[in-house]
Amino acid sequence: PTRPRRTTARREDGGSDSGEASCAFDPGADGAVQTYTADNPNIQYFGRIDTSNPLRPRFPASAVYITAKFRGDSVAVKINDQNLGGSFNFFDVFIDDLPPAKLTPVQLQITYDVTPRDSAGRTLLSCGDHSVTVLKRTEADVGYAEFRGFEFAEILPPDPPPTRKIEIVGDSITCGAGIEATSANAPECSQNGIGSPGYGQGVENGGEAYGVVLAKALHAQWHVVCA
Repeated sequence: PTRPRRTTARREDGGSDSGEASCAFDPGADGAVQTYTADNPNIQYFGRIDTSNPLRPRFPASAVYITAKFRGDSVAVKINDQNLGGSFNFFDVFIDDLPPAKLTPVQLQITYDVTPRDSAGRTLLSCGDHSVTVLKRTEADVGYAEFRGFEFAEILPPDPPPTRKIEIVGDSITCGAGIEATSANAPECSQNGIGSPGYGQGVENGGEAYGVVLAKALHAQWHVVCA
C-alpha cells in the first residue's frame, strides 16, 4: 500500500521534521520518522568522549565520529553545541558514499535535517538502507558538543567496527588547522567561520588531518588528542 507523505513542521527546539515519506520496513514500526536517543545500542562512538551521561555524550576533542545505519529516505542529527565565546564547532556529515555536508550549528537549535537533496529540495536517498557518520571538524578550543541522537524511519544493527585502532597525539597540524584555507595568509585564517574574528575554525578539519587519513587507509578506528 502507498504510505502517506509527511509534511515539514517546525519544532519547539528550532529544528524541523526531515522526512518526506515514511518508509520503515519493520512491521512493528508505525512508518513515521522516529527519534533514536544517544544511548541507543546501535549507535557507534569513536574518539575521546565523555559518556557519563549516556543520553548526552559530550566531546570537545577533534575528529570524534559517530555512526549509525538506518532505513529511510531522510535523516536528521541532534546536536547541542556549547557555543563557547560566541563561536561554534563545525561538523562533517557523511551519508553513504556521498561527499560530506558541512554542518554549522545555530544557537538554541538541536535538530538539523542533513538529508541530501537535489536543487528542487527532493531527497536523494532511496527508501532503503543507508549509513550516516557525524565527524567533529574543530578542536577543543571551540568548546564541547553534546550528541542527542538521530531521526530517521528505522535504525539498523551496525557493521562490526574495524579491529585495528590508532591513537594520534599532536599539535594543531594534527587537528587539521588551516587545512582547507586557500593560502597561509587567507582571510579565513583569522576568522571563526561565522563572520567574526577567530583562529580559522571554519577551515579547520580534523577529518582531513594526516592521522585520520592514515587510519582510513589502514581501515582502522582513530582516536585523536590534539591542540
